[in-house]
Amino acid sequence: MSVTRRAALAALAIPALAQAQPRAEWPSRPVRFLVPYPAGGGTDILARAVADTMRPHLPHPIVVENRPGANGVVGSEAVMRAEPDGHLLLIVTSTHTLNRYAMASIPYNPVTDFTPVSLMTRQTLVLVGGTSQPFSNLGELLAQARAAPGRIAYGATEALTSFAGQEFNRRAGVQI
Repeated sequence: MSVTRRAALAALAIPALAQAQPRAEWPSRPVRFLVPYPAGGGTDILARAVADTMRPHLPHPIVVENRPGANGVVGSEAVMRAEPDGHLLLIVTSTHTLNRYAMASIPYNPVTDFTPVSLMTRQTLVLVGGTSQPFSNLGELLAQARAAPGRIAYGATEALTSFAGQEFNRRAGVQI
C-alpha cells in the first residue's frame, strides 16, 4: 500500500515535535499504534504502512496492535485510560466521533478525552451497484427503491457508512 505524502510527513513530524520539547526524549521505549478495529481492515493497513514509514526514523520499535470491539469503543477506552506519555497512539476513523451519536453511551468523550495528533487520510464515499442490478444510475435506483420499499439493501462497514446510508434514505425519502 502506498502512503500519502501528507501521512508520511505527519508521521515523521511526530518525533521532531517531541524532540523540540524540553522533557525526556521521546520515544524512550517502543511506541504502540492501537487500532480499535479488526486486523486486515483499511485502518489497520494504513496504521501498518505509517508504522513502516516511521520505523527507520525512531530509536525504538513501533508496534501495531488491534483491539476491536464495540465499534472501536474497546480500544479507544484502553487508550483513554493509558498513561498520557505519547507511547500509545490511537488510530481511528470518523466512527470514533460518530459513536456518541450512534450508541446509547460510551465511557469517554471522543472530543475532549483525546488530543488529535495528525490527519492521516480522507475518506471518500462512493455509491456503486452490481452490474446485474435493475438500475444503472441514481434516478433509476431511487425509482426502484420507491416502487419496492425495503427490498434494496446497502452494506455499511462502520458508523460513518451506516450514517451515510441512513442520511441518504432520509433525504431521498426511500427505505433502502
